[in-house]
Amino acid sequence: MPRSAAEELRIEARRLKVAELYLHGTRCLSQMARELGVDKAQISRDFKQIRKLWRERYIEDWDAAKHEELAKIAEIEQKAWLAWERSCKDGETMEVTGTSQGGKGKPDKVKKRTKRQVGDPRYLAILLKCAEQRRAILGLDAPKKLDHTTGGQPFYKAYLFEPDQPHQSDNEPPA
Repeated sequence: MPRSAAEELRIEARRLKVAELYLHGTRCLSQMARELGVDKAQISRDFKQIRKLWRERYIEDWDAAKHEELAKIAEIEQKAWLAWERSCKDGETMEVTGTSQGGKGKPDKVKKRTKRQVGDPRYLAILLKCAEQRRAILGLDAPKKLDHTTGGQPFYKAYLFEPDQPHQSDNEPPA
């Protein structure tokens, strides 16, 4: 039998109170049940629903945050590409000589100078950083293997030694 709107509101209010008690440090389900006048099993069922809701909201928030960060990266990347392309274009300057009447008259000589550009590598660095950030957010990079125990040596070379040779400590120079 479906619940009435009043019953749904009562359940929702109780679940909000259970969540509030939990967030304020009450961890004992029996204590919550006594305070709210219901049995412990009801608090357990309520808490199961609360956790499910929190998980769903967290996933939605997490996905939204990832999309927002990816959009920011895309915008930075677009601007870096435009700046890179501008930095690759030849630079032109005009050299004007012999103007009279306070710069209002016709110049005697105009020279156009073109400076070859090869592009500013700082924009490429920004593009690489954008790609790194995108890969990190999406989890595309392979996990990094960290070796804290053998210094990159195979185990048998790092910890085993020949019985007839004394074992050297790290701070002794090799013989």
